[in-house]
Amino acid sequence: MSIELSFDVHNTSSWTGNLALLEQNIQGAANLWGKVFVGSAKFSVTLNLVTSTQFLASSGPSDFILAGQSNGTNLWASSTQYSLFTNSSQNDGRSADLVVNVATNYIQDGTVVLTNNPAVRSQAAIGATHLDFISIAEHELGHAFGIFGWRDQSTGQLTGKDESLFDSHLKMGTSGLIYTGENVTAVYGASLPLAMGDIYHLGSFTNASDPLNTDLMNPFAHWGTVDSISRLDAAIMADLGYATIYDDILRLSPASLRSMPVQAMMSSFPPEQMIRSMAAQALIG
Repeated sequence: MSIELSFDVHNTSSWTGNLALLEQNIQGAANLWGKVFVGSAKFSVTLNLVTSTQFLASSGPSDFILAGQSNGTNLWASSTQYSLFTNSSQNDGRSADLVVNVATNYIQDGTVVLTNNPAVRSQAAIGATHLDFISIAEHELGHAFGIFGWRDQSTGQLTGKDESLFDSHLKMGTSGLIYTGENVTAVYGASLPLAMGDIYHLGSFTNASDPLNTDLMNPFAHWGTVDSISRLDAAIMADLGYATIYDDILRLSPASLRSMPVQAMMSSFPPEQMIRSMAAQALIG
């Protein structure tokens, strides 16, 4: 499958680096997701070049489309899902399909490395003391494609009458919040535990040996590492309705998304949960 990106750049950091190469690296990350998904899509991207000491990058969909209602709660899908399923943009001409924010100061100082040939990257080329930008972009696109929501990070409870497709698979278990999507359960072997305080990422803050700490959708960038989209990441996407190259169970079909009313949209997302952090854990991970 193919995912083709077009960019509308806003350079608030006055970055003078290689913009074409940066765009090629984001496209390279989209190509890696394209190897997992079935279908094709063209996404318009608002690319914000910023200066930040709080995050390396962040991302999310620009718009949401109403997928259904249950017990007074609105269930929202991202505009990126609609575009992927229909091979057309449904953002009503008001915005891009997704927003990507990049802290260019980390590229400028050499912490984050762009790859000259995104189709061929290696850990040796990145170096043990640097971070691979394509891995960061892969992670952020995972959020834009559907790993986001409106639950309270510390309690796991909905904060209003809206929930994302990802939110709809979350339940409170005996030891905390769990993700119960059937594709993830089949791959993981059980419901997936989520870390309270960071429920839209995978991994553990307290267990350094948790194998999910090396997953692409862990919140911390991995030094000197080329991250890949895991089978578990693909299973999450299947639970959200994406057809993948794997033998997944799809409950939300492309046909059902095609019938969504375009007028039922909203245009805000909680960016604080869509961050690839460079906190202390990243330095020792």
